[in-house]
Formats: sequence, structure tokens, C-alpha cells
Amino acid sequence: MEYQSMGMGVQIETRTCRGCLREFEARMATVMGHSFGPTLCLECAAKQEDEESQRQERERLRGGIRKHWMEECGLHPNYWDATFDSWEPRQQLREKVAVCLAYAESFPVNSIPFRHPSLWLYSEKSGLGKTHLAAAVIQRIISRWSGDPEGARCPVRYETGPSLQMRVRRSYKPPRDPDAWQEAEADIYAELRGVPLLVLDDVGDPQKEAASDHSRRVYFHIIDQRYSDGLPIFMCSNVDMRSLEKVMGAATVDRLREMVRVGHQLSADKSYRDVIRDRN
Repeated sequence: MEYQSMGMGVQIETRTCRGCLREFEARMATVMGHSFGPTLCLECAAKQEDEESQRQERERLRGGIRKHWMEECGLHPNYWDATFDSWEPRQQLREKVAVCLAYAESFPVNSIPFRHPSLWLYSEKSGLGKTHLAAAVIQRIISRWSGDPEGARCPVRYETGPSLQMRVRRSYKPPRDPDAWQEAEADIYAELRGVPLLVLDDVGDPQKEAASDHSRRVYFHIIDQRYSDGLPIFMCSNVDMRSLEKVMGAATVDRLREMVRVGHQLSADKSYRDVIRDRN
């Protein structure tokens, strides 16, 4: 009686379900002359609830897959929390950070087109934060992935030039245990082939990897394969393209020039570590 005196009441009304368009009996509440009640029949409401539950479960699975990808993409744990938000700002590098962020935001995670452009960062000075930017791009690309959890493959793989050369050389040596599995050179190339984005860091630094016929052969095989497949590379180096030819070979760098189109040189007065030290 109290509700009725306040202009409130409940009544049964025949409504059209907005899901299946069939009529159903709905329990409607009337408040101050306005009716409120379900717009879906019981069957459609249950279906919607089930779909929402499935959506939440898919997103839970995606979250677990993203976490697993960050741990298994090759990026060192020291850089797992390196994001664009944690980047130490320096006015001279603001434009380059914006380029990397735009690249990560626009990267076609779920379906990459043929000949998607590559990105190349280089600087004569070490410690400006190229690896941090590469890690931030990886973080952002993985976080943007929203594909089907079943059969999903990580959209990015991180390697450093020196560690890649060491992996290939190690594959030549016979295992100490003859029954143990050992990675073959073909396994390494198969791992890198087909991944939407390959990040190659610390490439061409003469203090970290020596120029040799072996280094030029390894780089040619990887770059030529991705060039032929139309897949991009995000590359970081401390030398320019001409100096890269010594370690990678002229034919490899020629392909890189076409893939990259525009290189982005980083230049700043203070290194990333200088900023951290000044703060502390």
C-alpha cells in the first residue's frame, strides 16, 4: 500500500523480446508513471548471461596467454616492466618515443599484412634507452592482442644480435649427453620465421659481436627470409647502415633499407642511466 501511495506498482505485461522478437510475459514495475522491466525473454536472458560468462572466460585465458608470452618472447626479465609509462622522459627523444608508440599502437596484431613496414632505431651513444623502447613496443603489442586463445601464437620475438650468433654457433657442437635434445640451426630459423614482429637488438656493435663470414651468413638468412615473407623487423643498433654492412653484409643491409624505409637516430645529452643516477 505504501508503494502504491508513492506512485509505484507491479504488473504483468506482454512485451516483445529484443533478442528473438517473440512475445513474452514480463513482470513490470511502474514508478511515477514510468514502467521498468526486462527486455529479454527468459531464454534470451539466459543465453546472454552464458555468452557474457564465455566472454569473461576468454578474456581470462587471453590474460594468461599474454603473461606467458611476455615470459617466453625472449625479452630479459629486467625489461618485463619497461613500458612507455615507465620511460624516463628527455626532451630530445620525445619525437622518437612518439614514433615507437605510434608503431606499437598501429601494429596489426591479429592479422599482419604483407610488407608491413619495419622500424630501425640507432644511436652512436650507448644507454639512451633503445632496449627500453623495444621492450615497451613488445609490451604494448602483446597487451593489444585480442585473438582466439585456441592455437594462439606470440606476435613478437626478441633477440639480441650477439646472443643469436651464439645460439647458432652452439647448435654446431655435439651435445654432452648423446640422448639429450639439442637445438639445431634449422630450429632457430624456424622459431624466427613467421612471427609477426622480430625484434633484433644490439645489432652490429663491434664491441659485442665480431664481423665474420658466419655473422653475415646468419643475418642474411634471417633478413632475407623475412624480406621474402613480407614480415617486419624492429631493429636497434649503435651503428649506421653503412657500418652494419661489416657485420650483416651488403646484400642484407640492402634488403633492410627497403624494409625500414626511414631510420630514426636517437641523440641526447644524458643516457637513460644518467637520468636514474641524477634522480637518486
